[in-house]
Amino acid sequence: MAPNFELRQAQIIKQYFFLFPSPFCSCVVHCKIPRERSWTSISRRADPADLEQRCEVILRCAKETLGETRGGSRGDKEAWFWNDEVQHVMRQKKSAYKRWQRTRAPGDLSAYRTSKRLAKAAVAKAKNTEMDALYEKLDNREGEKFVFRLAKARHRATQDIGVVKSVRNSEGAILRKPGEVRRRWKEYFDGLLNEEFARQNSPQLEATADPFNLWTENEVRRAMGKMKVGKATCPDGVPRGKVAHTIPEHCHR
Repeated sequence: MAPNFELRQAQIIKQYFFLFPSPFCSCVVHCKIPRERSWTSISRRADPADLEQRCEVILRCAKETLGETRGGSRGDKEAWFWNDEVQHVMRQKKSAYKRWQRTRAPGDLSAYRTSKRLAKAAVAKAKNTEMDALYEKLDNREGEKFVFRLAKARHRATQDIGVVKSVRNSEGAILRKPGEVRRRWKEYFDGLLNEEFARQNSPQLEATADPFNLWTENEVRRAMGKMKVGKATCPDGVPRGKVAHTIPEHCHR
């Protein structure tokens, strides 16, 4: 491993080490992993068994501290009827669920079920309130216009594709498995960036060490001759004819 990479790796670790939660750091410390003077000594020694043990301990401590997601695509959640009360009960429900997952105590399970039941009732109440307000809005004079706006919004929402769950391979067959879809996207971008738009490296030009020459009057006149008559040269709005009359003055300064 290159020394520059090792130095950069150590700097990144020192920079982001304090962003981890303190329970995670204390969990790693209590596992009594052999401490090294620097991270570069770990890479130099490169003991596979020792590195595997360190990775296992860090992953286990991270899972115990931060938890683990179930994975998969998240469905679209209806949030148009949410208010402060619904958000409050949902936070209580999530905190009760995390507490029960951490302790597995019967009392915490009972508290989680109670908060879950209260959350369902709050969501149903908020949804009914918003639906009643919607029906009242449809009964007045502006109801017809609101119906068309609502229909257009729902139509636009159906056209917005958030997750692509199936693609076609090079032969036209449909792929639906996540692993096959990811590999197909990788193959597509490999061909798009490397084969379809193949580029040659530009030749390396020698650097100019001499001072740059000033523009001559003939060069400026040739450039002005290619401009259209009556067009502004830049956002200042100065026309071409005005600039043409001042060429000798600026070139002889």
